[in-house]
Amino acid sequence: MSKILVTGGSGFLGSSIMRELIAKGHDVVCLDIVPPREPFTGQFVTLDAQKSLIDLSRLQLAPLEHIDSVIHLLGKNIFGRFTPKHKQAIYNSRIVGSRNLCELWENDLYRPRICVSASAVGYYGNRREEVCNEFTSYGDTFLSHVVVDWEYEILKAQDLGVRVVCIRNGHVLGVGGLLGALLPLYKKGLGGPLGNGQQWMPWIHISDLVRFYIESIEDESYSGVYLGVAPHVVRNREFSKTVANILKKPHIFFIPHFALRLMYGEFADEMMASQRAVATRGATADSLWFTYPELRGALADIFK
Repeated sequence: MSKILVTGGSGFLGSSIMRELIAKGHDVVCLDIVPPREPFTGQFVTLDAQKSLIDLSRLQLAPLEHIDSVIHLLGKNIFGRFTPKHKQAIYNSRIVGSRNLCELWENDLYRPRICVSASAVGYYGNRREEVCNEFTSYGDTFLSHVVVDWEYEILKAQDLGVRVVCIRNGHVLGVGGLLGALLPLYKKGLGGPLGNGQQWMPWIHISDLVRFYIESIEDESYSGVYLGVAPHVVRNREFSKTVANILKKPHIFFIPHFALRLMYGEFADEMMASQRAVATRGATADSLWFTYPELRGALADIFK
């Protein structure tokens, strides 16, 4: 058993990770600005990592002492109209939050041995038909620049002797998250692809991603950047059609780009981005490792 800090642990992914860590017998500390969304037997700490942590008292920081590992998930939900205020919140929650954690870890009382940090396939921007892996250069969208700076800040912890793993998550499929937002539309028979639906859409079942995060802590060989994506990436049209088919709903509508633009502004371009992301290192490079390597099986499990 070890003491593991989960930043942003009250969110969709964090809740599932903490549940599994507790089941494995670990001592879990959740750091967030809102309480966990379900019954939680660990320790909850209300701290805003966007503010300097080293200015807090020893008493306030006591739960963060002698942490063995950190799973770092802090980040404002990107979904919504990209106003200047929303974009700043997306950026600061990831970059400033990561910077403040690394600053705290300069004190060995709070420094973990391992940090596994969330990242995102948004790193690649819009790559159309190009196959991307962990070594592909970054794109030129707002979110790609956010991810570049996010990874840069947390990887600085390597200079402190911390083993750092960054996992570029694809679209995480589970009860909630993306599917939770889409489900009302599909249940009304209004679900459909975005634009022409030809854009590639990397995805992963939440249980496989949770397992990958925990494996990245346990396996000392993990270091650097990995892809948290299933082996069979699909186009948006196939994703949408499969969701509708499993829910036994029609699939006759589509959402044109201009309509997304009217609703979400610049965020519409990010929604239409094509990222054909394929893992080449770590467990996710092996299709046999996955419990849910195929989209249909993943969605069938979620909607059962």
